[in-house]
Amino acid sequence: MDKPSDSDMAEIRAFISSVEWRFAKTMPQWPHFYNVLSWNPEKQGGFLKLVSAIFNNGYKEAWPRPPERSIRVVTYFNVDEYRYWVMDTTIEGTNLINRAKN
Repeated sequence: MDKPSDSDMAEIRAFISSVEWRFAKTMPQWPHFYNVLSWNPEKQGGFLKLVSAIFNNGYKEAWPRPPERSIRVVTYFNVDEYRYWVMDTTIEGTNLINRAKN
């Protein structure tokens, strides 16, 4: 698919910078942060733009990264210094976005 437009990327970046990203303390061995749609339902548009970019323009990579033994393949989408991913199988069913430094 075509990469997100400049205006979509501006909306994605605005969303990313305007919401809280909480540290996933249940998985300290794989440091990352997450955001849940229900925390900011008024920002659903930006949330869905990022989720759509992950599904439609992301790249697949084994998780966890070597030297760990891979247990699944995840679709990632990079924005600036972070990679973003979801664990759901549909855009409509996604309510949580993860991120970690590249």
